Amino acid sequence: MLMNLTRLRKFGWEDYVVPIYKHYKLAITWGDQDIINIIFHYHPDKLYVYGCEYNLRPDHCMYMSVCKVAEKRGVYVLHGNRGTFHSDKQPAFRAVYKAWDEFQL
Repeated sequence: MLMNLTRLRKFGWEDYVVPIYKHYKLAITWGDQDIINIIFHYHPDKLYVYGCEYNLRPDHCMYMSVCKVAEKRGVYVLHGNRGTFHSDKQPAFRAVYKAWDEFQL
């Protein structure tokens, strides 16, 4: 996630985090990610959603491609959530990770 900290401070981001945590703490699974999602649910004007080519996840191409833009223009950010880079479930994701891991700068 890219965050403009100046805008977040101006928005008063820190004033929302603790109250939302206290209200939802027994109902959230993903902790900080859930809190962020709740904040932006109530303030969608503070969020810019990137296209899927900037966050291609394994579930975008598990059964069929759901990110047609990435097929045309390429992938800019590959999201290795849920251990995708370290398992054999998505060989293409693992291959990209392995190539970067072995690359010498």
